[in-house]
Amino acid sequence: MAENANNPPDHNVGRRRVKEYIMHSFDGIHSTIARPAIAANNLHVDSATMQAIRDNRFNGISAEDPNAHLRNFLEIVDNFKVNGVSEKAIRLRLFSRSLDGRAREWLDSLPNNSITTWNQLFEKFLNKYFFPAKTERLIKKIQNFQ
Repeated sequence: MAENANNPPDHNVGRRRVKEYIMHSFDGIHSTIARPAIAANNLHVDSATMQAIRDNRFNGISAEDPNAHLRNFLEIVDNFKVNGVSEKAIRLRLFSRSLDGRAREWLDSLPNNSITTWNQLFEKFLNKYFFPAKTERLIKKIQNFQ
């Protein structure tokens, strides 16, 4: 197209404005946990189960017991059944709701879809929050018990 007084050249074609570089993109929601396929049409979690999960949140602080958190989480979600949905799929879909604070930040920092099974999630969680020094400290407590 020829330039003339009525059609000046547009020097901004193909350029992004500064604010566009800092705007969030919603092309897809980041999820560390790959959502397993389910045979059910939908997965509706009753409010009592969701409240129990919220009441059992793990924050990732050193005073918290990750084993107790997992035990409580499993007691809650393993009582919740949906036809066409395995226990492990339910666990994967609900576990992130049981984390808060630093623990949620840790989970969100992992690569997208990097966790595909309950066993992977279980292992990564314990490796992060039940580290060897804590294990050694607990063993010493047991050995020094009087």
